[in-house]
Amino acid sequence: SSSSGRDGSPIVMNDSPGFESVESLTVNAYPNPFVDKMNIEFITPEDTRVLLEVYSVTGVKVSTLFDGDVTKNTVYRFEFSEKQNSSNVFIYRVTTPRGIQVGKIVNLTTK
Repeated sequence: SSSSGRDGSPIVMNDSPGFESVESLTVNAYPNPFVDKMNIEFITPEDTRVLLEVYSVTGVKVSTLFDGDVTKNTVYRFEFSEKQNSSNVFIYRVTTPRGIQVGKIVNLTTK
C-alpha cells in the first residue's frame, strides 16, 4: 500500500537528505514522463502558504493537490494520477506569496 496522501494529506519528511535548508522554493515532479501516477513534491525556505494545482495544457484546472500552510525546510509530497482527461500533457503550478513556479509533466498512459 502506498503511503502517499490519498486522503489529501501530504507525506511530510523532515529528515530528507539534501533538503536540510533551501534558499528558494524547490519543486520536483517525478517520474516525468509518468504512467498512471506521479509524485510532485516541494520545499520552501520559510513558513508560508502554498497552492499546488495541475492544469491541462489548454488551461483547464484538473486538480488542486494542496492548498494550505507549510513549514519551512520540510518536504511535502503529493501523488497525482489522471486517467479521465484526454490530455497527455499537464502543467503543475505551485503558488506562494513570493511567486509562482510552473513545470510540464507528461502522461504516457494509453487511453
